[in-house]
Amino acid sequence: LKKRLFWILSILAFLLYLPTINYGFVLDDIAVIENNRFVQDGIGGIGDIFTTFYWKGFWDSNSGLYRPLSLILFAIEHEIAPNSASVHHFFNILFYALSIGMLFKVLSKLLSNYSIWIATAITTLFLLHPSHTEVVANIKSRDEILSFLFFLLTFNRLIEGKYTNLKDGFITGIYFLACLLSKEAGIMYIPIFGAYFFLIKKLSFLQSVKQLLPIIFVGVAWFALHQTIIHADPTPPITYTYNDNSLVACENGSQVATGIGILGRYLSESIIPMNLSYDYSYNQLPCLTFGSIEVLLSLLSVFILLGLAVYIRKKHPLIAFGIVFFFISIALVTNVFSLIGTTYANRLIYAPSLGLIIAVSIGIHTFFQRFNSKSTLSIALFGSFVLFFSIKTLQRTPAWESNA
Repeated sequence: LKKRLFWILSILAFLLYLPTINYGFVLDDIAVIENNRFVQDGIGGIGDIFTTFYWKGFWDSNSGLYRPLSLILFAIEHEIAPNSASVHHFFNILFYALSIGMLFKVLSKLLSNYSIWIATAITTLFLLHPSHTEVVANIKSRDEILSFLFFLLTFNRLIEGKYTNLKDGFITGIYFLACLLSKEAGIMYIPIFGAYFFLIKKLSFLQSVKQLLPIIFVGVAWFALHQTIIHADPTPPITYTYNDNSLVACENGSQVATGIGILGRYLSESIIPMNLSYDYSYNQLPCLTFGSIEVLLSLLSVFILLGLAVYIRKKHPLIAFGIVFFFISIALVTNVFSLIGTTYANRLIYAPSLGLIIAVSIGIHTFFQRFNSKSTLSIALFGSFVLFFSIKTLQRTPAWESNA
């Protein structure tokens, strides 16, 4: 049954986005493929891709990003079929389908004490999530797909205990290095792995850290490489303006307040994604203050969820893990701690949304079980989400067909 579900979910993910094969290049696809001189060199450009910062093949905008893996794949695909958007879209869909199958495999192990249908339900909701249209339908967001896929491959080996000897540890380390070379935010998976050992495996803090030493070593090595590549180029670091991130225009502490409001928006989008857009620049998300209702509601939601995670961590560790997963993986992109190169983007909820889907799904299942409710009620609720997500995704995907 598990093998069949693995293939059914993977094929469903592939078919859902199959129409995007006929889509063209949009937005940043121009910068990472069409007008990127390294990618246009095909296999010959791989050396330059690996030794320069992310945007170097298009412009001298040193934003401190180093994500060679997706660009290397684009270069190989360009070598196979020059300037074929269809080929790039095909591989986006393929890697997405693989990640969905891998997600089911990981969840079936993580939720081994639950019915296999719980893992199936969570995977299905993640598969259909409307916010993911930006990731799959926009070729540039291959970095999101690859980072998540290699996170799952790493996590799967950690769950199986394949990291204790040199050979297993090396393979696990390679997977995690690929995750980091896909996108810098992958470094936040280290504390998520720690949360797994601490909350689910019931290890102490020090024992959890000990289990993660090989992963931490890879993270340190990657960071050294990352900094070497970034600082080897004489191009000065980019200074963001409100053309990049509208929060630059927020003054007197309102940057942090607006970032907290954005966090609340990411929370709601993970559960009920509405009014999706490719652009949230000035003044789509106005500057907020700590007295703004959006900020107060966001803070209240954060305190309630984190408090709930602490309170139920022993009795319901998987719900706590899901909540912690969300907040750790979303932390770097909220603009609360530091400004990033964008105000807000649907693609940034890609991995974090999994955490809340896990927490809410298991929470609802636990609630119905506690009150001996009929399974038909939970199935009906699940069906409602599936219907809503499916309609939104089918409506949203065509927006990425072209720049028009």
